[in-house]
Parts: sequence; structure tokens; C-alpha cells
Amino acid sequence: MTEKAIAFVAVDLGASGGKLNLGTFGPGGFDLQEVYRFPNGGIPTWAHGADGKVVEKMYWDDLGICNHMVEGLRKAAAMSEAPIKSIGVDIWAADAAILNKHGESLQPVYCYRDHRLDDAREGLLEKISLRELFDLSGIASQPWYLLNQLYWLAQNRPELMEQVDMVLPIGSVLQYHLCGSKAAEQTWMAVQQMTSVGTADYDDRLLAAAGISRDILPEVVAPGTTVGRLRAELAEATGLGACDVVAVKMHDTAS
Repeated sequence: MTEKAIAFVAVDLGASGGKLNLGTFGPGGFDLQEVYRFPNGGIPTWAHGADGKVVEKMYWDDLGICNHMVEGLRKAAAMSEAPIKSIGVDIWAADAAILNKHGESLQPVYCYRDHRLDDAREGLLEKISLRELFDLSGIASQPWYLLNQLYWLAQNRPELMEQVDMVLPIGSVLQYHLCGSKAAEQTWMAVQQMTSVGTADYDDRLLAAAGISRDILPEVVAPGTTVGRLRAELAEATGLGACDVVAVKMHDTAS
């Protein structure tokens, strides 16, 4: 590659695996190489519920995903002949972490396949109809949307919700580890039934029905927004050097 070439890293995360691709633009055109691939999936566990019965729970290993991402970035830096200008992350369209004021997760990140969501909407639908959910958000309701997940937490884990400083989509959690950003990307939030149809703004009627405060929700930014610079420690550890973290279309289908 010539000195005029520039490179970018795409972190593509699905519910069964992840991969990192290195894209390079140069005078000769565009080149795309896969540099790292790893398995992913919800981790099942079993615990006693409040009624004493043993129930299955399913979580994501978000820190494990983060470590895989860092390893992939290290490999991309070693492979690239051109300077890497930015990193973007896309991910499946569900699930979020709840963080306290110290930026620590208050519980493991639930997987959308967890059975707590089977009946999560029942109480919510007593407050707002399926038709109104559709009219306000522009999408048909599904149990795994973040609106329902947060409603479930408000009803079943109120002591945790009192400690929440920020709700972060799992893709935004990875951005947070990379650069400290707490922004959520518009296409991802658009399929969580929390924003008004045709806008990137949260809908007060939807939030009120679920008992969610705007104060704990992240800023929503447009795709293509630079949300920060790679942490100096990671820039050194991976060999990437200083580069931007960009909120690409985080919803993997949109990407």
C-alpha cells in the first residue's frame, strides 16, 4: 500500500459469532480482509427465583466479547499496511447493560433469549395498547425490545433500577470500553420501541407507560457520528495508535 492509503476496522457482532474486518482504501481501490473471528452466544445458568423454584437464566459474556474485540484490533493493527483511521461496531438489535455512577454493570447483561421476556409485556399492555405502541414507534411490538426489558426491570428489580445511572445498549457498552462514549446510535434505538416514529427522540408516552426516566437513557446520535478517540491505553496495547471510534449503523441489519 502507498502512504496515501487509509484503513478502517469493522467490528461485526452477531448472536452466534463475531468477526473483525479490515477495510483499506487506496489509489488502487478498496480491499476488505477478515482478520479475526470468534464464537459468541448466550450463556445459560440456573438460579433460585424469588419463589424458591430453580429457573434457567441466559446472559451475554460482554467482557469476553470485549476481550475478543481487543484481540481482533491487535491483529488488525499488525496486518494493516496503512494507518487505521477509525473503528465501527455493529451488533444484534437487542439487550443492554445497566450501569451505576461508577460505570460498573449492576447485573450481567441479559440475553434476549432469556425466558423472563415471554410474558414481559402483559402488564405494559394494560397501560398502552399494541395499536398505540405501533402508532407511536412505527414498529410492531416484540417481547425482546428494550422498552419491554426495562419495563420488566422496573417491575421486578426496582432496587436495581434505583441505582441505575445509565442504560447502555450492548454495542454502546463496547464503544464505552473503547473510548468512554455513552451514546446510542439511531438505527439501533429505532427498533427498541422507545423513540417516536420518524425521529431519533424518545417518546414520552412510551417511556411513561413503561415507567422509564429519560435521565437514565443515552443520547441518540446519527450513524456516522464520531463519538470519541480510542483510549490511549488501548491505542498502545493494540498497536493501533490514535484513531476515532465512529457510531456506524449499530443495528446489524441496517449495516
